[in-house]
Amino acid sequence: MARIPDEEVERLKHEADLAGLVRASGVELRPHGTGGDLIGLCPFHDDHEPSLVVTPAKGLWHCLGACQVGGSAIDWIMRSRKVGFRHAIEVLRESVGAAGGTAPALPKRLASPVSFEAQDWELMAQVIDYYHRRLKESPEALAYLQKRGIGGNDAIDHFKLGYADRTLGLRLPDKQHKAGAAVRQRLEKLGLYRDTGREHFNGCVVFPVIDPATGHVTEV
Repeated sequence: MARIPDEEVERLKHEADLAGLVRASGVELRPHGTGGDLIGLCPFHDDHEPSLVVTPAKGLWHCLGACQVGGSAIDWIMRSRKVGFRHAIEVLRESVGAAGGTAPALPKRLASPVSFEAQDWELMAQVIDYYHRRLKESPEALAYLQKRGIGGNDAIDHFKLGYADRTLGLRLPDKQHKAGAAVRQRLEKLGLYRDTGREHFNGCVVFPVIDPATGHVTEV
């Protein structure tokens, strides 16, 4: 169920400030022709004659030089940051905003939803809070619950239901780094990560069990 809806992908492509993304990568753009296109040096090859054409009206870019590549704002982030599709979507979501409206600056890295100094029960709570927010931002997951008779924010909030949409790992430090490896080991001990390095509940709606005496999540 963690597939990103086509409507969300198209919304991000449409609302993203493509020229702003390109300029944020260090490319100087200038007007090209009379149709509103912009042109600059392509950062993906040793470009001496401007060959990168950006068409803001269509949300598209294309290198007419050695690269011969192009695409949308999503493709630009994937290529310029060397990240995958889902990671690029998350970067754009923070830039454009969940409800639309371009943010003033592209985040250098995705914000982590957890504190690496937190105690185990706090770490568990922070992940559950993150899954809870992701559920409330996912029309697909909310529709899934509605079909099964679990509807309305009151029930979702009361039971702290969540959605593991495969984005938690994108917001943690790289697993090759000390901090990234350490937090993943702790999440594995808490039952939230597998020994393969993937989230245990990938693509699932999450139902936490909360101790009424302490308010702590005891299991998921």
